[in-house]
This record gives sequence, C-alpha cells and structure tokens, in this order.
Amino acid sequence: MKNLKYAAILILAFGALPLFNSCVRVYSPQSTGQTSSDFYNPSAATLHPEFTVFHKDDEQSDLNIKLYPNEMKFVQAGDKQPLMSRIRIHYEMYSSYTNTQIQDSATIYLKLSKTKGNAPLASFIHVKIKKGTSCILAVEVLDMYSKHSAINIMGVKKMDDYSRQNYTASYMNHQTIFDSNVSADDTIFVEYKNPNLQKMFVSYYKRRFPLSLPPHIVAETDSLLYKPDTTSVRPYTQSLEARQPQVGYYLYRCDTTVKEGFGLATFYKNFPFTKKPYELVDPLQYITTKKEFQKLKTQTNIKETLDSFWLKFGGTPDKSRELIRIYYNRVLYANLYFSAHTEGWRTDRGMIYLIYGPPYSVSRTDKQEVWNYSENRNSSSASFTFNKVDNPLTENYYVLKRMAQYQSSWQDAVMSWRSGVAYSLSNR
Repeated sequence: MKNLKYAAILILAFGALPLFNSCVRVYSPQSTGQTSSDFYNPSAATLHPEFTVFHKDDEQSDLNIKLYPNEMKFVQAGDKQPLMSRIRIHYEMYSSYTNTQIQDSATIYLKLSKTKGNAPLASFIHVKIKKGTSCILAVEVLDMYSKHSAINIMGVKKMDDYSRQNYTASYMNHQTIFDSNVSADDTIFVEYKNPNLQKMFVSYYKRRFPLSLPPHIVAETDSLLYKPDTTSVRPYTQSLEARQPQVGYYLYRCDTTVKEGFGLATFYKNFPFTKKPYELVDPLQYITTKKEFQKLKTQTNIKETLDSFWLKFGGTPDKSRELIRIYYNRVLYANLYFSAHTEGWRTDRGMIYLIYGPPYSVSRTDKQEVWNYSENRNSSSASFTFNKVDNPLTENYYVLKRMAQYQSSWQDAVMSWRSGVAYSLSNR
C-alpha cells in the first residue's frame, strides 16, 4: 500500500548480512490456493511493505522491498546511539499457489536507522529464478522489536524477455517505482534487463477505459487489445529518461512485434486522493441515477451541489460527514489496491470494494480471486469471483464473474448508501 504522505526512498546500505536457507514456513499452499483475511483490509496489519520484481538477467532476479518507518519500532542502544530498527525478511518460492513443495527459501536481516520525516526505506534481495519459469514468492516481513509482521504473496513470470518484470523504473532520486502510475510532473527512468538495448518504443493510449457495470449486468470482457494513439521510438542507453505529460496510459517496449511491455498510467494530479470537487463527483456514478449524475457534473458550484447531495442522504451534517469519510476512504484504497490501466475505483474489484466494503476473506490462485463476505464460503450471494485476464497492458486486471442473483444485494447496498447508512456486506 502506498504511503499517504509520500516521500523519497532511501536505498539502504548494509553490511554482508547472512542470506541462508530456512525451515521456517510462512505460507502453506492448499488445493484451493491462498486464503487470507488481510487482503485489501488496511486495518488488518500494522506493517504494509511493498514489493516489485525485476529480472536482471536470465539467472537472477531482484525482489525490491519498500518499508515505512512510521510502521516500525526503533530502539536506541545507548544515549548517543542512533535509533535503529531490526527487520527480518524471509521468502519462500513455490511453483504455484497450490504446490506445497518449497523450491527455494532464504532469510535476510536488516538494521535500519530512522530517517528524517519518516521517508520510506528500500532494499532488495537477489533471488535465483531462471528464464523460462514462473513461480510464486511468499514473503514475510517481521519487525524484530515490535513483533509485527506482514505476509505478501506475488506471482513471478519469467517465461520470456517481454513481460513487465523484465523492466524496472525509478525517479530522478533513484527510488524504485512501486506503483502502477506516476504523476505528469515526474521524470522517470525506465530500465530494461538487456543493457545492450539501443532503442525503446513508447506507446500512448489516450482513451478513458469503460466504467465497470453493476455485478448483475452481464458484459463482454474487455481484452484491452487496443491500438495505441501514438508510438514513438526513443534512443536507449542503460535507461530511458521519460515523462508522461498527458493523462492516459503509456506502454514501454523493447520490441513492437510483441504486445507485452512495461505500462504506467498517469491520472489526475491528486491521484490516488480525491480532493478537487470534480474529482469527488465521478465515483458517485455507482450510487446515483443518470439524471442525478449529469446534474452534479454540470453544476457551476460543484462543491455546494456535493454538500447538498450528501446532506440529502445523511440527514444531518455529522452523519453526512461520516458518509463522506467512509465513501472516499474506500475510493482511496480502491485506487491504491486496484489501479492499473484505469483508476482503481473504476475496475470491477474497485466497484465491489467501494459499494460493499472490504471482503471478509480473499481466496487467491494464479488466475483467480474469490472474495468472501461471510464465514460461510458456500454462500454464493456473499461472494464474488474475479478472473485474471491476460493482456498486454497490465498484470493487475481482473474481471468479475457477473450473475443475475447479485441484483438484490446490489440494490440493497445502493439504497443503504442513499438512506444514509454506509454499506458493508461482511457485517451482515
């Protein structure tokens, strides 16, 4: 999860700390994949590390890790000693979500000093992954002082030289980009695994991708196989310096004969936050009629109209403020969790998250996520299945399996919001 007060990342310089095989199992694969109540629930864990994978060459990959000091415990060994934190990072490699055999594992210990302004800290671990393979990495981050921990499971794809993980990107201060989007003001450097690359192709997609439809309305799956609006050829020397000045989606590729590459979106200036009045209007499409939404969009004083809109639902200023807080917090987290080619709240998972709230638990496999809003996993009315769609633009694209039986719960949820009650399906 992105830090809400974003700061520069400091690349850690640490000594020759031991990296060794470990028998500590942090993840137990099952035939149904991985199930966790921590997925997409920001209050379920104290630590929120972020990860990316970069295939440096055909034999080795880097597991990049970002940590937030305000979530860590720092201890002073003596009066004149600096505040330090000790972090243990342990990973296990599996061939799939359902294979119980550990292919490789290692543990590394970091001693980190506290930074000014709680700027995020970053490091990396070398992982032996050969070209032509794919795997699952289960990574546990443990704060040795507070004993707080977090486990993250990620897919690694190293079947060819063209997928996203064959690229990495950084800002001007060398901090690795962990997100799927950058600001129009950012200067970035895109790096490909082959240092001898001489040119890179940059394709720009100007289009606004469609808004997700309610879960009971059957729709065709968007394959994202669109032609770019423009494609330019840029000279490449060790990295490509680039900017994304226009709102849209940018795809960086080493070869235009293949569709895969490294994609980054650029949204409005305040993203992932919604601060400006016009930014607050768009996410209301799920709980408004077409007539209401058009009225909101066309008003001269949008802020005043929005205040009246929420006051009508909430009834009192205090209740309306609470509705606003919950609704736009969900928009924020949907943007953080699910953004890819479009803003997170506009995706299928973002729509369900925004209207129904965080799931009770999530079951995940290589190609699917099932969100359960009840302890009873056999209750189909309280669960949603999202299938991962292979496409050239993003690896974070999941499409909801729509069913007519969702109509009742969807209408209940929308009416709840419109009646001044923030809806949460997992609490019902």
